[in-house]
Amino acid sequence: MNSIIPGDHKERCFICGRYCSTEEHHIFGASDRDISERYGLKVHLCYEHHQGTNGAHGKNGKKMQEYLHQTGQETFEEWAKKRFNLTAEEAREKFRTEFRKSYL
Repeated sequence: MNSIIPGDHKERCFICGRYCSTEEHHIFGASDRDISERYGLKVHLCYEHHQGTNGAHGKNGKKMQEYLHQTGQETFEEWAKKRFNLTAEEAREKFRTEFRKSYL
């Protein structure tokens, strides 16, 4: 599925906005990668913001991951409210059901 994250474009880094060759990053990876794919919770990142030292998979990437997790959850909850006609609380619970925790 294509990304549902506002502002994400295949040819542009989601973080720095630079037009360049990008890599697709699933916001919720590992065992949640398939769920991220199903809901379009992914962004395009330049190499530095994906694999670099401070990138999502870098050794100092914790802040980047926190930002992306929060952005992904906020987007999912807004999408779920519209798609399923849920309250904010119900959308948060749906996220928790899918991903087993809240990042907000």
